[in-house]
Amino acid sequence: MTSTIKQALPGTVDDFFCKDIPEPFQILGLKLLPLSIGRYRRMARHGVAFVSDTAAKADGKDLLLGVLICSMSCRAWDALSITNQIPKVVSQWMKQINASPPWYLRYDMNARASLLNHARLKLSESWVGWRWRKNNSFDLLEKCTLFKRYIDEAQRIPRHIIKSSDGGSSSSHWSHNIEVVLRSNVGWTRDEIEERPLSNAIADYFKYMENEGAVTILTEQDFSDITANDEIIKAALKGVENGL
Repeated sequence: MTSTIKQALPGTVDDFFCKDIPEPFQILGLKLLPLSIGRYRRMARHGVAFVSDTAAKADGKDLLLGVLICSMSCRAWDALSITNQIPKVVSQWMKQINASPPWYLRYDMNARASLLNHARLKLSESWVGWRWRKNNSFDLLEKCTLFKRYIDEAQRIPRHIIKSSDGGSSSSHWSHNIEVVLRSNVGWTRDEIEERPLSNAIADYFKYMENEGAVTILTEQDFSDITANDEIIKAALKGVENGL
């Protein structure tokens, strides 16, 4: 005797499994771990522009530091960050992906003037440096765009309607508010806050808020119905305006 279990298939990327196991990213040769609240906070602590709360323009330094943080566990990064080994780690990483210039093209803009440093600078500005960069350097804009997508996808919130509010506002950072709810009411541990995907944390947070009656999470069908209704109302109002 056989039986068939009917189960609705997810219609969009906003399903449980995509939130629990986000799309893997690899940037500049490093495999990124899922963006978590812990990794987000560490980028913010080190001033990575990709997660700045104010308008900020990301550059190559932000990209390298952000990618490095997101390729490591929080504990591993914490252990590295208190040493003076980060420049050495970045240098070895650049060599592995052939993005580190050869010794004769390495110059230090902040170093004291010297014949050797001046010669390296001139050589880097010549056709020799241009040819090396053409064959070995990476597209900074392309990598920054990819890293931004990695962050944006992790922060995607479900479509929802706010049903109740106490009228107050919190001065705490959103990551702290989510942590308080998840640890106090959902059973998340400190390690889970540090390492579990941010997309999963957001999903659990909104599910709890829905169970508490604070919000209603919209399905794709709900959103389509609301959008269609809005278009009907707009069309009706336009007809009324045209008749005036």
